[in-house]
Amino acid sequence: MNPDLYASLAFIVATVIHGGPFTAIRRGDPVSGPHTLFTGLVGARVNVYDYERAETISGLLRGSTYHLYDVLTRRRLQCTVEGEAFEGIDESTNMPFSGRVQGLQVTLYDGEFGTWHDFTAVPEWHRRITRHLRPR
Repeated sequence: MNPDLYASLAFIVATVIHGGPFTAIRRGDPVSGPHTLFTGLVGARVNVYDYERAETISGLLRGSTYHLYDVLTRRRLQCTVEGEAFEGIDESTNMPFSGRVQGLQVTLYDGEFGTWHDFTAVPEWHRRITRHLRPR
């Protein structure tokens, strides 16, 4: 899978499994790791804007499988969600990916590169609180 899609996929599966609302995904460290902001809809239809890449990933839910398309990379992904687990395939390379969402933590395994990636979903309320608590 194209590494640019990791954060977008983490945002989508975290929202599917927990409902959100989430505003960002942090990579690595859940408190100080770099983050990517997102906005959009995740439900029977997906239309999510990734502010870091300035691009949209969209798609439809059919059964328990999301059929996603990333405009920037022109990649098509199928992602099936069952409970807290998800698995899928990057149709461009025919390579699998999988993972799990536990609480706000998303772990993603990329079968193409054999690598694990950790993310943390940032809830909307967290963003409001931290913005309010910043020193002025």
